Amino acid sequence: RVYKPEFPLKYGCNPQQKPARILSLLNTNLPFTVLNGTPGYINLLDAANAWLLVKELREATGLAAASSFKHVSPAGAAVAVPLKDVECAAYEVTPEAAAKLTPSALAYLRARNADP
Repeated sequence: RVYKPEFPLKYGCNPQQKPARILSLLNTNLPFTVLNGTPGYINLLDAANAWLLVKELREATGLAAASSFKHVSPAGAAVAVPLKDVECAAYEVTPEAAAKLTPSALAYLRARNADP
């Protein structure tokens, strides 16, 4: 196999380590794009794990889903179901604003707030 360097990571597993790199097979593209910043190794593992969980939730429920991972452990997962008034208060969002959220945004709001 022949690999090509794609981009450096912020650091390896620990900040004192020298940067690791993401490689892809020659003549192939990575299955993702980094839109902002420089991810670390753990960030990429979190993203891959979150994607798998969201995919499974979506397939099982048919609803938009979101998940939150912190250091390769799930911190929250949710599907897009309407917020009750008590949840709006807890999440600091008005019922009017909650009603305007897209299904993905609603699932994300629930997933991120599952881990206070």
